[in-house]
Formats: sequence, structure tokens, C-alpha cells
Amino acid sequence: MSIFSGKRMRELRKSRVLTQKQVAEALNLTQAQVSRYENDVDEPGHGIGRDIAAFFNVAVAYLYGETNEKEQYYAKPDGALPIFENVCAGDGVPAFGTPIGYMSAPPGKRGKMWIRVRGESMAPAISDGDYVLVDDEGSVEHGDKVVAFVDGEAVVKFYQKTGDGFILTSANPSFPVFKPNGVQFSIIGKVTGTFHPE
Repeated sequence: MSIFSGKRMRELRKSRVLTQKQVAEALNLTQAQVSRYENDVDEPGHGIGRDIAAFFNVAVAYLYGETNEKEQYYAKPDGALPIFENVCAGDGVPAFGTPIGYMSAPPGKRGKMWIRVRGESMAPAISDGDYVLVDDEGSVEHGDKVVAFVDGEAVVKFYQKTGDGFILTSANPSFPVFKPNGVQFSIIGKVTGTFHPE
């Protein structure tokens, strides 16, 4: 009979730079439950084990010590949104990759995905390693934070209307203003929420 590996769950959580409280909130558990699972005090039921595997984007069998292969999720928790890690909030990294996990949107917040930010162009409100909730439906208004594709990369910026169109600006004044002229460009969606790992 396979036994749930609390050690592997703890390693996965730490690799995502998440606290027990944050994992508990994302999976509708208590922090005490997460602690008991990680310390092999309690064994999660199969449904909870599946949700944990989905959140960390690993095979259920990996959490039960049946395989050392991580990169395959079993299923995602109902209502949870995919988390993408590769997004640039400044310069230099590819746009999207395989989801690294799943997390629900905060109550009252609308979105289709979470994106982990790389870079400091939107600091201090949004810093490297933070997560932004992105809604790809509806209109974008002057002053909204948006995620946009620019020459194959995704960036987080302010959308600013101008007399002859719009520009994308950063909260960090050391980053230049972007004008969508002569480059491959599209707006992915509006940032509707943020999550700051502790």
C-alpha cells in the first residue's frame, strides 16, 4: 500500500516559495491540516491528495512515492485557475510555459489565469516572484494594469491612453515607456488581483 509523502509535499511547497497558510487557502484546507500532511502525522484522503497533486502540477503517484516523475498533473481542483511561471515584468524571459500549479481567485475577483511575475518594472506594488490574476475578457481602461505580449514576451505594465493611441508605462521609473510601433504586440488581459508570497 502506498503512503503519502509529506516530505515531497513540503519540498514542492518550498520550491514555489509558498507558506503553509497560502497552500491551505488555495486548497480550502486549514494550515494545521497542511502541517500534519507535511509532517506525516495525517494521511490525506484520495480526493485531497489529488487536489494537492494538481495544485503543484505533479503526478498523484509522485506524492505517494510510486514514481520519481514530477511533471504531470492528475486533475485540477474545481474552480482553480492555472498558474504560469514564465512572464516578464521588465525584460528577458519567455512568456508562457506549462502551468506550475493551480490556485483559486480571491472572492469577488474575476480572472482566467495567474501569472508569476519576473522583474521589477512594477515594483513596489508588484515585485519579482509575485502572482497577478489576469482577466482576458472585457475592455481595458486608461490606468489599468495589463499583461501584454511584446515581441513574443509577456510584460506587466500600466495602460495609458494618449492623443494618438496608447503607451505602456512602468511603476518603476528606471524602465522606459513602451510605444507599440513596429513590434509584434497584443494585450493578453487586465490585471484584476495580486498575490504576494510571504
